[in-house]
Amino acid sequence: VEHRHADPDAMHPPSRPGDEQLVEWYRRQLAHLERVLATADPEAVHWTWSAQQNTAFVIRRMAHETAVNLWDARDAVGAPLPIETELAEDGIDEFLVHMAPWRKKDAPAVGGRIEFVVAESGRVLRTEGLGDADAVVSGPASDLLLGLWRRIGLDRLAIDGDAGVVERFVDGIGIG
Repeated sequence: VEHRHADPDAMHPPSRPGDEQLVEWYRRQLAHLERVLATADPEAVHWTWSAQQNTAFVIRRMAHETAVNLWDARDAVGAPLPIETELAEDGIDEFLVHMAPWRKKDAPAVGGRIEFVVAESGRVLRTEGLGDADAVVSGPASDLLLGLWRRIGLDRLAIDGDAGVVERFVDGIGIG
């Protein structure tokens, strides 16, 4: 975003400091990231790994990445908190649009269409395809998002229909 690279080969990640300097280094990197994203034009065009090639994609991706990783950190110390509903709901949409296409090469076919129903708003988000859903997954937005990212088990969500379709969908995504 800062340098508006058109090619991923032009990017060079910062060197990782030693363990004793890691926390301070992280704080500096985070402050820099916040400054860059706060002042960047969301419509500025540059390379991203997705089909959406602009700063708005990076801002959205960083919001969701940060929310899930904060949940991970809190869960690691036994104090997880749900991800805020509106952010989690948008994260589900982002997952379906940008992450779902990254299926593992050897993943079995999903074999159906899935609808995700956000308990708080009633919003329905769908996987691609036409026709009726083979499975409907419902729950709080935070739990739906965390289930998609394999942070919580699918057994924490209500699944009506073919649970195998949901399992193959989640297991077949090549990230997380």
